[in-house]
Amino acid sequence: MDDLTAWSSLGLLVVTGIYAVLTWKLAKSAKASAESAQQSADAAMRTAATSEASIVRDFVARVVRLSNGQGMVHVTPVGFNAIVHKVDLKLLLLPDSDGKITESTSTTIYSEGPLHVHAGDDAFAKLKDSLPEGGLVIGQALITYSLSLKGETYERLVSIARGEPQAL
Repeated sequence: MDDLTAWSSLGLLVVTGIYAVLTWKLAKSAKASAESAQQSADAAMRTAATSEASIVRDFVARVVRLSNGQGMVHVTPVGFNAIVHKVDLKLLLLPDSDGKITESTSTTIYSEGPLHVHAGDDAFAKLKDSLPEGGLVIGQALITYSLSLKGETYERLVSIARGEPQAL
């Protein structure tokens, strides 16, 4: 009986040793796999950063005068999709037909949350004052935007072209 116990103990020792070696190899393989996954994630992050940096981020802003006299500025991303968070406007309308100079400022924050605007589409920002007819427009729009809903926000200062406000 003692021989049987000794051989059983020896067999269990061998099996335990085999399991220990296999477990060690699995752990080593899991570590190598995790390191490889980390390297892939780092490479993907560098690729995404390079792609994001190569995007030309520009906007076009133009003044629009509605039939009720309300002034609006259309802000259009050029060549990329943007999540527009806020638009700060400052417009100076040079002499209208009465020789009056009007200055208007406003901030538009979208109440439903940031506005997803496709390249070539418009986001609208209302002026707090009505626009007089005629006169040249000089202005700037400070646009706060991001490239994704949870992404970092950026600011872009855009000049608003001179010329007659367009009627809609």
